Amino acid sequence: MILRTDAVVLRAMRYGETSRIVTLFTRDYGKIAVLARGARATKSRFGGAVQPLACIEAVLSTKETRTLQTLRETSYTRRFPTLAADLDRLSAGLRMAELVNALTEDEEATPALFDLLVATLDGLDAPGTHPANALLFFELRLAALLGFQPRFTREAVAALPDDGGVLLLGTGEIVDDGAFDAPRRASRAALRAFATAARADGSVVLPMQIASPVSVEASNLADAYLRHHVGDAYPTRSAAVRAALDARG
Repeated sequence: MILRTDAVVLRAMRYGETSRIVTLFTRDYGKIAVLARGARATKSRFGGAVQPLACIEAVLSTKETRTLQTLRETSYTRRFPTLAADLDRLSAGLRMAELVNALTEDEEATPALFDLLVATLDGLDAPGTHPANALLFFELRLAALLGFQPRFTREAVAALPDDGGVLLLGTGEIVDDGAFDAPRRASRAALRAFATAARADGSVVLPMQIASPVSVEASNLADAYLRHHVGDAYPTRSAAVRAALDARG
């Protein structure tokens, strides 16, 4: 059967001398592993369209008896020149791809998540947006789509005292009392940034000016919240790679 669908490349790995196994997150069919024959050849018909974060229209040859389907054709639907040229933006985009790859099931269509990923990559590529904000926004919207949206109230966030409060990792409530199970204490500014990223539109969140220490703290909150809910499925490879790159200068 021949299938045509929009897709984002999540991962690509070498296979044999000239091919690649590519993990696609498709809008219509969910996550699918495909074989791109000859993708590493000098004159490959795929070009860069099988590299991570490529947004493409993919033509697939599929068989029910085959676990690895075949990628026949690709064409770009979007390009991200700013993202590709900036390490911080690229790292944020790759982290989004890593999260989708780790936290979704094979062949389970989630159009809302596909649209979220593409829209956030679009925003990440735009001038004036901040990579850390984009990743924070994506992680919290991903949490909501996976079924554990933070359950704080606007009133509780507004009432936070000067010395901050706690994020309850089990529910996502934000309170000013730490006498709860699995809390995460944070500054008022970080908890407000967390709350804004979880509820506001991406067009508001991505260009927000957030002081670096607050941004790091809010990102750590989102990481802790995701890790609490997904457990061993929580991926860490991209963070380790980025840390190694930073260490090298």
